[in-house]
Amino acid sequence: MAFILKEMEMEADAVEALEILSRSSEHLRTLIMNLLDFSKFEAKGEELNERDCSLFKLLGDVREMCKTNLKEGVAYEHDIADDVPDRIKLDDIKLKQVLINLVGNAVKFTSSGYVKKQTSVESKDGKHYLIFRIYDTGIGIPEEKLAALFDPFSQVDEGNKRNFGGTGLGLHIALNYARLMGGDITVTSELGTGTEFRFHCGFVPT
Repeated sequence: MAFILKEMEMEADAVEALEILSRSSEHLRTLIMNLLDFSKFEAKGEELNERDCSLFKLLGDVREMCKTNLKEGVAYEHDIADDVPDRIKLDDIKLKQVLINLVGNAVKFTSSGYVKKQTSVESKDGKHYLIFRIYDTGIGIPEEKLAALFDPFSQVDEGNKRNFGGTGLGLHIALNYARLMGGDITVTSELGTGTEFRFHCGFVPT
């Protein structure tokens, strides 16, 4: 309903209130979905549900969902290499969840500069992989915290938990899904400068 209201003409103060409602609803949805995904994984694991899909549409959906939470003055760049195919076969629901968690984190912790997502492909030993690199110029992560970053309910510190919210499950779920899809996630970061996540997963061209 908040989305429908956004399409209507409203006074400036109503638009601002509606934006807060919309962001709060999306935040709550993300928290609930992360808790449900974590519960399913811990209870019985997950299985892939691969199907034909449009990668470009999926990437566009991720971009639009994450851009709504960009802070004023932060740029969002979205680059796709020329040889990346549109029609592919994989578990698009899990791929979208991983990207929303990674890009959403970058957006959440970046108050100036940019968030950039690059998509490319790589073939090795007869298998095809999507390669995603998500850069940001956000607050960065202390080196001693990197090892525990993907642990369930992990937060960089209590101050970040208060300032930015979240369950600390997003990256844990993203890593599990990445490995389920035949890939992995790695991270490099410099405190006060920014962070780069590198995520790859297998796919079948169609």
